[in-house]
Amino acid sequence: MNLYYYKAYGLIFQSEFPIEGLSKESICENPDVVLKIGKLDVSPYDLVKGFLVKEIIPEGFLYGIKDLATFLVSDGKQVIVDPLTDETELWQMYLLGSVMGAILQQNGFLTLHGSAFVFNNKAHLILGASGMGKSSIAMALHQKGYELLTDDICAIKFNSDNKPDLHIASKHIKLWEDAIEHLDTAQEGMPRVRKSLPKFRLLLDTTHDQDKYELGNIFVLNIKRLAEGQFSFKNLNTMEFLHHLNLNVYRKKFLLDMGNQKEAFYMLSQLTNNALGTVLNRTHSGTDVRLVAEKIEAFLKQ
Repeated sequence: MNLYYYKAYGLIFQSEFPIEGLSKESICENPDVVLKIGKLDVSPYDLVKGFLVKEIIPEGFLYGIKDLATFLVSDGKQVIVDPLTDETELWQMYLLGSVMGAILQQNGFLTLHGSAFVFNNKAHLILGASGMGKSSIAMALHQKGYELLTDDICAIKFNSDNKPDLHIASKHIKLWEDAIEHLDTAQEGMPRVRKSLPKFRLLLDTTHDQDKYELGNIFVLNIKRLAEGQFSFKNLNTMEFLHHLNLNVYRKKFLLDMGNQKEAFYMLSQLTNNALGTVLNRTHSGTDVRLVAEKIEAFLKQ
């Protein structure tokens, strides 16, 4: 059997199947995470709105998507995948998204929903609710020459000095169709994230100088009534920062189901003491993302 090796978020993955969008790694005898194909019996469990999210002890964390695939994540070390379709790209979207989130949480990472880029050798995060333009702004910054580190999942771990590091991730970014047209980033054969959504995955030909970066600013996107084209930045106090971080935890329900919420909240509180939190207010989510990118650049250059 052919085995494939990849590296993402500081972890080495050994897989029985190829995965597009992860950085290839040389053969490793002791990988951190092993991905296997296997059959999973989910008949005892009910789907809720087409999804299955269930913690089953001692087997692990069960996650399923109707007619696509079921995944069993065990102790952050092994994932069994039971594909229910030949459309590999579709179920691998969930592997690199929600399932990866569970893997990282089981490996002790704090996971935030956002994108990250490099400025002055530090990782700066862009957080916000779905549809706020996190990925589009990150892509606009990438086009200005600021290296994209991760999209969708920001994985943070505290180092031996108790300082937070962002661990870099995959080489893909997910963008809505209008953002792709606006930023002129269309790629031939780019797959949809879901069949029903005009959102696509793009692969970036990027190489990283480091596996992890010290955290800098964490920007939280917010829509506010301002004069057209106006922006405002507001530095957050500790409690405000903690509130916004808590709102932007990636797949918070997983933490609750796996019983890891106390550890995650502790890391969130530590993060408020080791990073700068800033709300970026703008008029509308449809504001030109290139202009938003320019405002972030100017803010960081102050």
